[in-house]
Amino acid sequence: MGWIRKGYTLLELLTVLSIISILLAILLPTMAKVRATARDMISKTNQQKIVRALNTYEGDYYRYPPSVAVIKQPGLDILTTWMAPMTLVGHGKVAGGSHRALSEYLRNYIDDPLIIHCPNAPEAPSCLKQVWAEGDEFNHHATDYSLDPFIGTYCLLWNYIGYTAKGPFRGPRRQLRENGYSSILVCDYIGYRYKNPIGYYSCEKLKGATVRKEADPTDTDLWSLMEKKEVYGLDQIQNSFNCGHIDGHVSEFTAKKTTLMQISLSSDGSIPWPSSPAGPGEFYLPRRF
Repeated sequence: MGWIRKGYTLLELLTVLSIISILLAILLPTMAKVRATARDMISKTNQQKIVRALNTYEGDYYRYPPSVAVIKQPGLDILTTWMAPMTLVGHGKVAGGSHRALSEYLRNYIDDPLIIHCPNAPEAPSCLKQVWAEGDEFNHHATDYSLDPFIGTYCLLWNYIGYTAKGPFRGPRRQLRENGYSSILVCDYIGYRYKNPIGYYSCEKLKGATVRKEADPTDTDLWSLMEKKEVYGLDQIQNSFNCGHIDGHVSEFTAKKTTLMQISLSSDGSIPWPSSPAGPGEFYLPRRF
């Protein structure tokens, strides 16, 4: 009668556990990089789809849709000031046949609202589908406003005008490139939400950033360096950011090769919003916009 082995020795178990630990140490960073690469590919694809939707719209109406990142005089279709370029739904109703919600223009061209949400942002807002479906009538149940605005993650730059030190930024009006107008339709958001030297915000996860949970349910949660105690310069931000152009291609840019854009108080981009903690923030665009 032969001897029957009923289990493993302690040494054998420890050896197996050591091998598993080594494999996990090797594989986990690789898996994290694979996930990050996949999210970046989704983001590029999202921006390509946004560009295609806009160019299809332009083919139907001979122009890109108006920007909804505007505040207009009540009862009139006269622009008084601009809002953050990530705006998906603007303030209040507007006259003259304009819409305050982006989905009123693009719902027939973009059926999934996640396309307009950066996949690298902390998480998609729970009300994003409601925002897209309700359009001009969007109203969040958790606020006291009758018609809420809503801020997303991508900078939506067609027909948008902002202030820069070298002159107004003018977003493209149509697919054909015009002198004095940018070729960039959409890009990842990086900028300040408050005037703070370490307060960079982005839809991309910056190194050392934490999730900035917005108290206002009509703002999207973003990554922020607000909790960092040391001062960060743009040259210390190593991320690559994406931007989609009128010709359909998506390019990359880095934080240190950007131009600062401020929200304009005037319709022509000649007057910047004053820098203050209560201000709407500042935005970085690719230097060659």
